[in-house]
Amino acid sequence: MELFKCLPMIEDLTISNRLFQFWWFYEDLYSKGLNGLELRTSLDHLQCFRVEDMYFTGRMDLVFILSVIRCSPNLEKFKLHMFGELKESEWNSRTESVTHEDYPDIWLENLNELEIFNFGNSKQELDLVKLILANSPMLKKLSLFPYRKITKDEEMSLLEILLHSPRASPMVEQLIVKK
Repeated sequence: MELFKCLPMIEDLTISNRLFQFWWFYEDLYSKGLNGLELRTSLDHLQCFRVEDMYFTGRMDLVFILSVIRCSPNLEKFKLHMFGELKESEWNSRTESVTHEDYPDIWLENLNELEIFNFGNSKQELDLVKLILANSPMLKKLSLFPYRKITKDEEMSLLEILLHSPRASPMVEQLIVKK
């Protein structure tokens, strides 16, 4: 958290999920949740935020991402590179989803592009996309790149879910790119 105090002018930030593996205070942060994780600085200049090798095996991954987003009012691009498919047997019992109701203070007023690479269509990934859709009035481009080739039926099912999800932006393009 001290690092972010030194970065108030940063415009482009890339973080690897490996960061989460070394948090000695992981358990303490989990017990506090999003409200307990305060960056104590505003990242007013942050325009592009990338997270690489994300693997939803614990709630802190999501909590950390949402806390950075929450203190970045001018964020324009968010790119998430998933590590790959998360099998149900690999889920941490604390892996939870996020909803618009859980995080009413997150508002991505300037976000216009969301890209998720190696999208696995897990509940956690889909709920994160729905949260961003519901809180991004300027979102124009949503690109999901599945970790594997998906069928036309899977693509249509995913599109139907996203089209029926609450959206703050009337002009979002939902694009699923097959590998």
